[in-house]
Amino acid sequence: MKTLYIARHAEAESGYKDFERALSPNGYKQAMNVGKQLLERNVRIQQIWASPAVRTLTTAQIFAEQIRFDSDLIQTKEELYNASLRIWLKLIQSFSDNNKEILIVGHNPHISYLVEFLTGDVFEGLGTSHVAVVYSSKSWKEWNEKAVSLESIIKPIDENFEKISI
Repeated sequence: MKTLYIARHAEAESGYKDFERALSPNGYKQAMNVGKQLLERNVRIQQIWASPAVRTLTTAQIFAEQIRFDSDLIQTKEELYNASLRIWLKLIQSFSDNNKEILIVGHNPHISYLVEFLTGDVFEGLGTSHVAVVYSSKSWKEWNEKAVSLESIIKPIDENFEKISI
């Protein structure tokens, strides 16, 4: 079984060039909260891929810290910044089948489109710091339209957020 954690970056500040937008104070809280939930799930992430944009890479680093993944091993590619569905799919299909649990962190709307495409499920889309957990017994090369199942969506929990599972 292979599990892909598809994350949207945490809430970011405005007023900067898009690529350079840092996380807001609330964004840091969101990412810490979701990272702790990932740890509680006993995830065994073997790779993390992220857009190199500041808000996305910072989200990935916070998740990594929470799950005790070496943040120096986070992989980025310029083409993942606002990547299209096609680019994300190409990346997923390139993963080695030796890796069973992988986390990717990107931007909306394409990261939400990816979840819909892979699962065939229509949903409201990923909010900031939300993580869709999808899985399949298929080889990564076979991940395509309606090829995987949606296990749950992890959302930040605090007085303003609720955790939901599908």
